[in-house]
Amino acid sequence: MLPKISIIIPAYNEKIRILPYLEEINSYIKKTDAENKEIFTEVLIIDDGSSDSTPEVVNSFCKDKEKFQLISHDKNQGKGAAIKTGAKNAKEDLMLFTDADGSSAIKEVEKLLPFLHESYDIIFGSRAMGAKLEARFYRKFLGRVFNLFVKLLLFPNVKDSQCGFKLINLKTARDVVQKIQETGFSFDLELLHLAHLKGLTFKEVPIEWHHVDGSKINVLTDGVKMLGSIFKIKKRNLFQ
Repeated sequence: MLPKISIIIPAYNEKIRILPYLEEINSYIKKTDAENKEIFTEVLIIDDGSSDSTPEVVNSFCKDKEKFQLISHDKNQGKGAAIKTGAKNAKEDLMLFTDADGSSAIKEVEKLLPFLHESYDIIFGSRAMGAKLEARFYRKFLGRVFNLFVKLLLFPNVKDSQCGFKLINLKTARDVVQKIQETGFSFDLELLHLAHLKGLTFKEVPIEWHHVDGSKINVLTDGVKMLGSIFKIKKRNLFQ
């Protein structure tokens, strides 16, 4: 039996970047449906209190597409909060969350799906496992330094915790998702850390990823915040 998956897309001020990705996802769903491989039953776009016209752009796109739905936050709460909202509203136990910029093509899910047969709780894409990676050199360097701290303090044997392309079995990981307190970009860190503490299994899979202009992340300031989050998460869950 083919898996049934809810796609969750957190979005904040993405009026320019999100539409091409939604069109790509829609085309992919039409293709798989036509092949009698109805994998994706819904696409939930969580607008995280955007101050631009993201809600209007997404709402217009969703009008004639029954599988696409917009859910809006009244105010900006962070990527992690948006994903938690998606998890609460998803109707399927399998949830794929992916970034609104489309840096990971939706077809990359085909590299994750085979591992569902091995009963992993979380299967996620990796930009650091030999797959094609288009990113600026300083981002690659800082990413490696960051991942070193992640391995030492939170969980071992993960090369890329921050890739925003993750397939989660909510049937086994729902408690973990609900316990996450990080609402921003550190959501992924706490997700995998809590999963590791609970003994859940996860699989990292090489995928193709490309840089898309317009990132909301400032490599230096957000990098420092993320580093601080590592210690915060470690301290908060020290005795679990």
